[in-house]
Amino acid sequence: MTLKNSSLALLGVLSFLSLGADMRGCEGMEGDSPFELEEDSPFDGIVNGEETNYESFTGVIALYYSLGTSGAMCTGTLIDPQVILTAGHCVYGPGDGIDATAHPENLMILGGPDLSDQASVIYYPDVEEVVKHPDWGGQITFNSIDLAMVKLKEPMTTTEMYRVRENDDFDTGTTGKIVGYGLSSSTDQNSSGIHRMGDTQVQNKLEHYINLGDPAGTCSGDSGGPFFTMVDGFWQVTGVTSLGLSGECDPNTGNVDVNVVMKRSWVDDTMNDFVGYGLADVPHEEDTDTDADGGISADAGFGVSSPDDGCGCALTGGSAHAVSVLMTVFS
Repeated sequence: MTLKNSSLALLGVLSFLSLGADMRGCEGMEGDSPFELEEDSPFDGIVNGEETNYESFTGVIALYYSLGTSGAMCTGTLIDPQVILTAGHCVYGPGDGIDATAHPENLMILGGPDLSDQASVIYYPDVEEVVKHPDWGGQITFNSIDLAMVKLKEPMTTTEMYRVRENDDFDTGTTGKIVGYGLSSSTDQNSSGIHRMGDTQVQNKLEHYINLGDPAGTCSGDSGGPFFTMVDGFWQVTGVTSLGLSGECDPNTGNVDVNVVMKRSWVDDTMNDFVGYGLADVPHEEDTDTDADGGISADAGFGVSSPDDGCGCALTGGSAHAVSVLMTVFS
């Protein structure tokens, strides 16, 4: 599968599937009109966010899994020139027929300010390998780890990368940024597929989950995208967008990320398997300072070249018990 041929699959209509645990993404594409919502869709995207014009956080990209005449879209983050961190349900959802671990050729990586504008879409290298966390089985439970990593056939050289935060020393009230390609408003029929960022903060923490919100939150299409926190002047990946506790995408509550800091050793081991070195040894230039919005000079600890600047639909949904527990703890 070549990227140009696969780009034809983007010319579709976005439809959204409502899950009990609202996996943040689940954007099925079919039809002729790009990025158009079904009229009864209940979902928003990064609510209370703003468009980046792909001039900020350019290492946050889109993942599209092709199912032939339809597909599913997510968000992911470059943590190495050849490695992307995303959510497990973005690449492995047996109930949907999504299995990029067995069929990496069906997954493609895109960038740009607006994916509905074919002239501005950036096609990145083909995918070579996809690995999901061993504790991701395709369904959200209280103990599931909704993480995955993607290896590209060739390194990227024209976009930003970000370190993964080392220490779990943040708490309620910690502020940061969320970035993704989800909808910004349920009333805007063409708002999905646009690269957006928003300010948010930690509402609560539990085990390997982070509850986020206020003033911005995530929703469909943002799955797999990052929650960044500032560490020593750099934006670092702290969470990976996983699910919402309702289908309403309240920007203040109900936005749940996996705390990737708690699973950093798995990320490090998987990167070693992919490219032969770990997180501490990723090739980089001199560190550069970041601006407040994660502008193109920022690399969260990595040197960058000039930049070209969620969702696997887990139809199995979430375990009712797990969702009940999360709603109780995070409410």
